[in-house]
Amino acid sequence: MNGMVRSVLVVDPTASLPVALAARLRSHGYYSEAVASAKDALELACSLPFDIVVVVVAGTNVGLRDLARTLRLPESASRETMLLAVADGPAAGPARDLLGRGVNRVLAADAAEEDLVRGILELVESSPRVPLKAVIRFRARLGADERIAMCQTEDVSATGVFVRTQMALPQGAQMRFELAVPGQVEQIRGTAEVARQLTGTGGVVGLGLRFLHVEGDGRERLRALVASRITAKH
Repeated sequence: MNGMVRSVLVVDPTASLPVALAARLRSHGYYSEAVASAKDALELACSLPFDIVVVVVAGTNVGLRDLARTLRLPESASRETMLLAVADGPAAGPARDLLGRGVNRVLAADAAEEDLVRGILELVESSPRVPLKAVIRFRARLGADERIAMCQTEDVSATGVFVRTQMALPQGAQMRFELAVPGQVEQIRGTAEVARQLTGTGGVVGLGLRFLHVEGDGRERLRALVASRITAKH
C-alpha cells in the first residue's frame, strides 16, 4: 500500500458476508460501504468512484450483468473499477460467463473471509498481466522537448503495459499512446505515465507504463483480452 485510502462498495442482498469484513479491510487501509441492492449500488457507484465493487450473487446473474454493463458506461464515476462476484453454486457458472465482460473475478460464496480479503487486495493492487506482442506508439513531452517512439510491447494488463525500448524517460513522465492490438481494427488510445524503467523477462530493457486514462471502451477491451488469454491457459 502507498498510504492511499482505497474504497470498496459491497452489494450484499443476502447479508451473507462476514460482519468482520469491513474491519479487516480497514486494517489494510480500505474504506467500505454496503448496500442491499444493485439499484442502490448503481446510484452510488455511478456518482462516486470506487476502487472495487464486491457483489454477492444469488440465483441468477441478471442483476450482475446489468450492474457490470452500467458501471462501465463512460458517464459512470466507477467505470474503471474492479468487479468481484461472490456466487453460490447455481449462480457461479453464469457469473463466470461475465469474466472479461465487466466482471474481473468470481469467488465461491463459501470462500473463507481471508480468501475474500486476499481477492480484493489482489484485484485492486496487482492487475494480472499476460504476454502481448503489439505495436505501441507514444508521444512524451519533457518540458520543451518532445519524444516520439514506436515500440513493441512485451506484456499488458488492464492497468498498464511493459514496452521494449532503449529510450530513457523519468518516472512520472506522461505521454499519449496508441496501442495496436493484433486482431482488433481500432487502436486503443489514451494517456499513460512511466511507472518505472525496468528489465523484463529474458533481460529485455524497457518501460513500465501505467495507464492514466483509456478512451472509449479501450479499458474493457484490455480486460477482455487479459481474461481470454488467462482462460486459454487453463
